[in-house]
Amino acid sequence: MKVFIDGCSWIEVESVKYLLDGCQFSVDYYHDGCNINADDVLIFCLSTMPTLGWASQLGVIDALLRRYGCHIIVLHPQSIPSQSIVLDRRIFSVCGALPIHLIKIVITSEIEFIVRRASLHQIQRDDIKCQENKNQIKELMCSYNARYRSKRLGMKLKSFYGRRLMMVKSLGFNHLHHFRVFTSGVTMIP
Repeated sequence: MKVFIDGCSWIEVESVKYLLDGCQFSVDYYHDGCNINADDVLIFCLSTMPTLGWASQLGVIDALLRRYGCHIIVLHPQSIPSQSIVLDRRIFSVCGALPIHLIKIVITSEIEFIVRRASLHQIQRDDIKCQENKNQIKELMCSYNARYRSKRLGMKLKSFYGRRLMMVKSLGFNHLHHFRVFTSGVTMIP
C-alpha cells in the first residue's frame, strides 16, 4: 500500500507530507503517471483553497475515485461541511482548520483503518477459497437447525453456540452476522 499526496497549496502539501514522514508508510507526490491501485491512499489537501469555488473540486474527487478506485482523504476548509464531501465509502474528510497534531492523528488513524480493512478482506478471501468449503461452513452456521445439530452431536446447545462463535472468530469475523453477509456474497464493511 502506498500513500500519495496532492493539493492546491504547495505549503499545505509539504506540511502534511512532513507530518506523515515519521510514520510507517511512505508518502509520494501524486502526478498523472502514478500507478495507483485500489488499496492505495490519495490525500487531497484542499483546506487552503477559497470557499467560493470549492464545490468544483467535488467533480475532481469523484473523477479520481472512478479512475483509480483508491481511498481518498480530503482536507477541507472549516466552512465546508464534511457530509457534502463524503460521496462514497472510500472517501474520508478531515477539517484542515484542526490543530496540526490532531490532523496527524486523524490522518494516520484513517490510513491504519484502511490498512486494517484491506487486510481483513484479504484474510477473508484467503480463508474461504473454494465453494465447497464455503457451503459446508454456511450449513454449519445456519441457526434454524442448531438445536437439531447439537442433539445429533450430543452436546449442549450453549457449547454448540460457543464452538460456532469460536469458528467464526478463527475465520477473521467478529460476529456471526458478518460471516453470513460474507457467505451470501454481499460486500461488507467491518
